Parts: sequence; C-alpha cells; structure tokens
Amino acid sequence: MQKKRLIFNRARHSISPKTKPRAKLALPSKKLFIGLLGLSLLLIGAAALLSRQEDPQLSAAKNSMPIWNGSFSGKTVVIDPGHGGIDPGAIGVTKVKEKDVNLPVALKVKDLLIQAGVNVIMIREEDRDFGSSSGASSRKREDLAHRTKVVDDANADIILSIHCNSYPNKNTRGAQVFYYKGSPLGPEAAEAIQDRLNQVTGRKRVVRPDNFYMLRNTQGVALTVEIGFLSNPEEEKKLVDSDYQNQIAMAIALGVADYFEK
Repeated sequence: MQKKRLIFNRARHSISPKTKPRAKLALPSKKLFIGLLGLSLLLIGAAALLSRQEDPQLSAAKNSMPIWNGSFSGKTVVIDPGHGGIDPGAIGVTKVKEKDVNLPVALKVKDLLIQAGVNVIMIREEDRDFGSSSGASSRKREDLAHRTKVVDDANADIILSIHCNSYPNKNTRGAQVFYYKGSPLGPEAAEAIQDRLNQVTGRKRVVRPDNFYMLRNTQGVALTVEIGFLSNPEEEKKLVDSDYQNQIAMAIALGVADYFEK
C-alpha cells in the first residue's frame, strides 16, 4: 500500500493529507456581470413586447372593434351633436355641459362609420351654434332651421341626433333612443341601436316615439339618441370618461350597422 505523506496544518493544529492545490475558478468581472444582466433584462422586455403585438383581427375581436373595411359604402348618415355654442343643453350635477359630451361621442361615431365606408355628414364638429340673432329664442330657431336644412339636403339613410338626458329623479339612468311616431322605419332603426346600447349600460330601456323638433321636421329615418342622464351622478361621471364614450359610440355604430344589414 502506498503511504500518504502527512503535513502539519498550523492554522488548525491538525494533520491533513497533502493534496494538489485546486485550480481557481475564473469569475466574471463586475462590469461583465452587470452587462450580462442588462442584456438578459433587455431580451425579456423584447419578448414581452412581441407577445403583445397580436394579429389585428384577434386584437379587434377582443375589443369588439368591427373590421368593416367599407362594408356600407353608398350609405349616408347625418350626425347632429345636439346644442353647442351659446346653448349648453342640460347641465349635470357637477356642472358638466351636455354640449361638451354630445360632440366627442358624435365624432367617435363618425370615425367608426367612416371606417365602414359610410358617407358621414356632421352638422357640427366644433363648439358652435348656427344662429346669429341676439335674442335667445330667435337664435335657437335659426339654429334648428340650419340643422334641418342640412339633413334634408343630405338625403340621408339615417339621421342621428346625439343628446344627453336629464330628469328630476337623480336615480334615473340609461341610454334611450327615440323615433318620430309617424316614421315607418323609425322603430326598426331605433331598436337596432337600443339593443346595442343596453349591452353597454346594462339597462333594459326600450325605444319610444316622440315629437322632438329634429324628428318631426326632417325627411328620412331620424332618431334622437339620448346616451345617458347627466342628472345621475354616476352616469354623469361615466359620460365624461373617454373610454365609456368609446363604448357608447361603438354601440351606436354597431346599431346602425345592424339596421343596414337587415
């Protein structure tokens, strides 16, 4: 048997077998380690970003965004954002002006319908009215006369007058669509939009005939779309939220599409 040579380990005061010294493991420098860590984080971030870049069709489906691609070319829709200029419309519980809600929702509806190939005519695209008289009642008559003329000249397939509602009972809420009682196609068009709005609001409101000025004084399928109650504190808060406005606009546009497809 081969004998192992023993050496005296002074540090530990013990006898240990003599062995060959181990080779030292080469460790990366501090700069190299930080560099490799940064590169790893960069690659992880890039992978996460790529995973978010979904197919447009899939992304559209998740957000209920229709891929229309000009499906309704040849159709004309007039959109009338109610009030404007010196006429604020209804005033909400926190002083939100109806005119400032009607316009952005109407513009969102316009963009969606244009995507579908619809010829969209906007009665107003800024905060204005169309009267010139100094008296409020005369100016309002002039404003309404201008709006009805735009509608009649357009020979539109459907006219959408976008409004917000108000009621003494602050618990009243929900969107509702009105049609002219003498319109043969009004109920069908109103119900198509109402069904879509009910999906957004979670309410079960039904369409109603009415005699509003823009309904009775225009030619064609004219609807007044009351998108919610500014007199309800919770609904007023929603109506000024851009994401909620997108949902309401989408519901209106989809309702128009449903009507056109019938």
